[in-house]
Amino acid sequence: MTRLRTNRATAVAADLVRAQGYIVLLFWGAMIALFGVISTLVNILGTSHSSAWVGARWWPQFFLLSMGVQLTAQFLRIHVSHGVTRRAFALGGVLYGVGMSVFSGIVMQLGFVVERAVFAANGWEQFHDQVDIVASPLRAMGSGLEFVALYAAYFFAGWLISTCFYRLGVVIGLLSIIPAVAPSVTMELLQWHNPTLLGMLGSAGRSLGLTGTVSTYPAIGAIAVAILAALTIAQLKTAAINEK
Repeated sequence: MTRLRTNRATAVAADLVRAQGYIVLLFWGAMIALFGVISTLVNILGTSHSSAWVGARWWPQFFLLSMGVQLTAQFLRIHVSHGVTRRAFALGGVLYGVGMSVFSGIVMQLGFVVERAVFAANGWEQFHDQVDIVASPLRAMGSGLEFVALYAAYFFAGWLISTCFYRLGVVIGLLSIIPAVAPSVTMELLQWHNPTLLGMLGSAGRSLGLTGTVSTYPAIGAIAVAILAALTIAQLKTAAINEK
């Protein structure tokens, strides 16, 4: 921790990786093992075949949300007490959040790619009712970006919520939950082409609902992440460090 006195954002990010990186690896190891077993049981022993990995898509976003919550609640006071400026901590947290989101998005998308190879080798159909997010190499890359943006949006939503609780109190913290997670939920509904939401958007929704091309969801997610991160940094830079 002494090296953090340099106040470098990269040093803060590296410290956060050392503190929580093993938890991320354990989480994904458990996910791969669990859904690998589920996929084997469902598709080899069962009579119908469909993607088991699609059921795993719900878990990482809430995991990243909880990781974001921990930044201010668990790590801010520790770093500041060791001479790290709030600005360095905020920027380091951004680097850490983006890195964790990129890693998680890549693992999630690779899971679908590997599953597609297994399904293709056995003549099974991977997706029945859901959007085919590995229909082509271009679509697979676009879906990977979507997962990265989605996970980042959840991570920074959690960080913003935690910071609002810390900086502004319980009431404002509670009120911040819905606005903070709204971009993430909206993006997820768009990613999986929720008919209700796409219908509400009219012609724009029909355009967003096109498949087989790199979608605009990563851009939507990037904007949401930038706003959430900016609000978090603004709060942290003006926050008083509680003694308790």
